[in-house]
Amino acid sequence: MTISPEELSRLLDSHWGPLVAWVSSVPDAEDVVQQTFVALAGLHEAPENARAWLYKTAKNRAINAHKSALRRTARQRKASRPEQTNLPTNTKAEISELKELLGRLSLEQREVIAAKIWGQFTFDEIAQMQGCSKATVWRNYNTAITSLRSIYGVTCEEKT
Repeated sequence: MTISPEELSRLLDSHWGPLVAWVSSVPDAEDVVQQTFVALAGLHEAPENARAWLYKTAKNRAINAHKSALRRTARQRKASRPEQTNLPTNTKAEISELKELLGRLSLEQREVIAAKIWGQFTFDEIAQMQGCSKATVWRNYNTAITSLRSIYGVTCEEKT
């Protein structure tokens, strides 16, 4: 039998604050506690000792949240380090210039360029990823390419 709404409400009222204090070692302690109560409400069978279950589950979720935060921080540090490559100097300069040029485009345009050129996604796939229409993706791509050509002073010859 699932936990009754009345029992869940009683547990929430009497244990929210103590649970937040219990897992206060993580920055998102309130989120951890909220997720714990949501998990309790979603159980198909109420635990024998709901209070003990709450504290154990909240602590486990806090430990997992802390580990996730550490992994995320490590990934972000690694990603923010300049890449160490053995590329020729002129290639490094080109990469730097490319980053600067792409920085002039809107976020949507940069995403479309990266997805289309380097990810080799179709316009349909990009539209699905961005949650917009194929026409919007094509318009962003075309605008970005036109902007980059303008910056470089390159014109396209029309084929006849």
